Amino acid sequence: MTTKSTKTVKSEPFHDEKQSRGRAVLGRLYWMFLGNILLIATAISIYNNPKGIGWADAFYLFIISSLIYIRYTDIKHWGGLTSTGEPASMRDWRNYSVLLVIIAMAVLITAHVPGLAD
Repeated sequence: MTTKSTKTVKSEPFHDEKQSRGRAVLGRLYWMFLGNILLIATAISIYNNPKGIGWADAFYLFIISSLIYIRYTDIKHWGGLTSTGEPASMRDWRNYSVLLVIIAMAVLITAHVPGLAD
């Protein structure tokens, strides 16, 4: 009589530490620098051509949402830190998100002011 040996192999998700760190670095560069530069450049573009709501406004809102999403991912999955080096919490993310939306919307409204005078 032969006995079949069955080994249970646990399937762990593939996790490449270098790839994860690379994503984290790129994500942090985006939400700290590149995303904000894109936001400012888009606001300037809207200010220079304030003829109603258009594609630039949609892109502006997309950048805001992507900044919020990347910061969330940074905190939740990449071990994001605060400016003091402490581990960031979801409260930090909420504060960042609320402040970003308030400031970005104020800038967007201000960018449309020259178009209101026409």
